[in-house]
Amino acid sequence: MGFVERNRRLFNKLRTMALVVGELKGIYHRKDEWKQTVLTKDQSRTAKDYMKKHYGKVVPFWWHRLYTSYTGNFDEKYFPEILFSSKLEEKLNPYDVALPLGNKAFNPQILFRDIPESLKIRTPNYLCVSCYGVIWDNKDRLVDLEWIKSNIGSDESVIKPTIDTMGAKGVQVIRVEKGIDVRSGKTLDEILKAYRGNYVIQERVKNHKSIANVYPHSINSLRVITFICNNQIQVAPLSMRFGINGRVVDNAGIFIAVDRDGHLHETGFSKKGLTRYTSHPDTGVVFKDYQVSGVPQMIDAAIKMHARLPQLKMISWDLAFDENENVVIIEVNTTGQSVWFPQMVNGKGLFGEFTPQMYELIR
Repeated sequence: MGFVERNRRLFNKLRTMALVVGELKGIYHRKDEWKQTVLTKDQSRTAKDYMKKHYGKVVPFWWHRLYTSYTGNFDEKYFPEILFSSKLEEKLNPYDVALPLGNKAFNPQILFRDIPESLKIRTPNYLCVSCYGVIWDNKDRLVDLEWIKSNIGSDESVIKPTIDTMGAKGVQVIRVEKGIDVRSGKTLDEILKAYRGNYVIQERVKNHKSIANVYPHSINSLRVITFICNNQIQVAPLSMRFGINGRVVDNAGIFIAVDRDGHLHETGFSKKGLTRYTSHPDTGVVFKDYQVSGVPQMIDAAIKMHARLPQLKMISWDLAFDENENVVIIEVNTTGQSVWFPQMVNGKGLFGEFTPQMYELIR
């Protein structure tokens, strides 16, 4: 075994240990949610038998209790987050393959360029991308900060990091006039410096009216998780996020399940599940049976785009449907994916009938 391979294995072991510790801390901090939900004897026995049969051993049912606490629905096929993050994701998406493809600097320029217009699938139009301080524009020309200042215009733009992007961290809406962001009062130099050379400046996508009716201030995205099993691209239960309280990002807002035809479920949840909503508190739109447009198109787009990345067996897509009825690829998550909120808001396991195959990968 060579030096590089030994170090790669050591890195993977340390990373796995860190993920296990992180998940244990995470479930402890969510104890206010799951401790109030106690599985019945039949539910515990069913979950134990199912996991023993397909995984060969049993992990604590804290995650089953957490997932059940949202909708009240129990499913023995719930996939514990600790097994997904520390074991399964690496099997589906080897880290050395997934990490480069997860860099948002590559999304518009390499991964999803030249999509036929007839498909009505696009990425947000971008002004420029910076990757470790090397900046280029949307015509593949190297540019500098002075070029950005001269070309950013006075319309609202979105700036977001291209690495460490989980949880909408660092995403902000800016409107620059004479080098100053009128929203924050900061200079453009000050704003860009915080991203340490890794950012993209792009258009602020506008929601389709059926989605904007629910909440107009953020891009409200559909989470479509695609995974490859039985040599086909499968689709997990869907969830949607809406912003709240005037915020311009949807991540800290309301999470809700949505059917494949676009009908929202009855109840939405806050990120920690302690607050529940049957209507949007900002607009009053009632969730039950409300239909958002574009869901079938977004599912179809995720499947078509995953076919471009067969190296990865699971991708979490954050997709929007814009005012011109285009599917817009907002985020492509290839590492650090989460399986908790789609399971919790839907009240069913992420992989459904394919759960045994997933357990088999990590036995």
